[in-house]
Amino acid sequence: MKRLYEYKGFQVAVELDPVWMRQAGVTVSSLLGFVAVVSVRALATGAPIFAPMRVAPDRLTPLPTAADGLMAGFTLGQRMIDGTITV
Repeated sequence: MKRLYEYKGFQVAVELDPVWMRQAGVTVSSLLGFVAVVSVRALATGAPIFAPMRVAPDRLTPLPTAADGLMAGFTLGQRMIDGTITV
C-alpha cells in the first residue's frame, strides 16, 4: 500500500511493507504487521530531499495495523520537513 501526502510544499510518500511470521515448511504465514518506508520530495522539482527511511517501533516489532503504519510514516515525514525549514 502506498499513500502520497502534501505538506508545506513537499510530498511525503508512505509505503507499507508487510511483515510475515516465519514458519518452517510450506504453510500460509500469519501477518505480524507493517513497516513504513517514508520518502520526502520537493513538490516543485520532484527531487528527493532525504534518503528513504523505515519506521517501526523497534527492530523486532512491526506496526500492528496499516493505519498505524500510515500515520507513523506521515508523522515522520512532517518531522523531517519541519526540521529542515527555517522561518
